[in-house]
Amino acid sequence: PDGCEGLSFKLVEKIRARETAAVQARTIAPEARRASLRQTLPALALSVRSTLHITSASAKRPQSAMAEVALLETLRYSRGAASTDELKEQLELLAEAAPAWCDAVYVGDRRVFRIRNDIDFNDVLRQLKAST
Repeated sequence: PDGCEGLSFKLVEKIRARETAAVQARTIAPEARRASLRQTLPALALSVRSTLHITSASAKRPQSAMAEVALLETLRYSRGAASTDELKEQLELLAEAAPAWCDAVYVGDRRVFRIRNDIDFNDVLRQLKAST
């Protein structure tokens, strides 16, 4: 293909396979997609919790910068999310599956996710694993 000169055949095939998988993932039925995303919720919860510990350690940063860092860190740690939109969808599912721990609220016109640290995280993980 154009623009792939100099790349190995195996690498080009791997890229094509990823592109095909991404297209297929977007076209599967919504319920099957939600079920697939639900399986990643325990790992996402761990990522979110780890991200909060990272960002709380750097509390001298402005809030918007902390939120951006938190999003980027969560994307990096969460193996289940391939895009920001998928991460948002997973966070919505997380709020549905563990509403006592994670809930979505509006701050002005922005939707943000709030985490409660006073709940035993092991109970949250058990609840998420049971819901998959």
